[in-house]
Amino acid sequence: MSEDNQAVDTEEKEPKSTTRKKVDNVTKDSAVTVVADSNPKRPSSAAYTRFQAYLDNKDSISNVADCLELGLTMGDIHYDFIHGSITVEGAEVVEYEPKKRGPRAESADEDGTETVADADTAEETAEEMF
Repeated sequence: MSEDNQAVDTEEKEPKSTTRKKVDNVTKDSAVTVVADSNPKRPSSAAYTRFQAYLDNKDSISNVADCLELGLTMGDIHYDFIHGSITVEGAEVVEYEPKKRGPRAESADEDGTETVADADTAEETAEEMF
């Protein structure tokens, strides 16, 4: 290995961005316009079949409710909006940092198996809530 290659291998990599995207301001009445001319999904996938519903019904889709009636999901609509395959009136993409989660609280039973909570504790907690 040359010295140049070694320098590249030992450089610290920048941490991967944890920024996520989500879509806000989408209602069932929001107008939808299909921008894609062809289906960008993998042909053997369920997403391909659902996306094809956009293309086959381009002229009759007017809002999110129409898309849902065709079998598309809100997840499909959000993904396709973020990736530019459709436009949704009033919708916007918002970037955010997901909340960091701490370790799960677990305890070991007498036999050594780990459990999250036992039934008695869950019942007591439920009774306290009401």
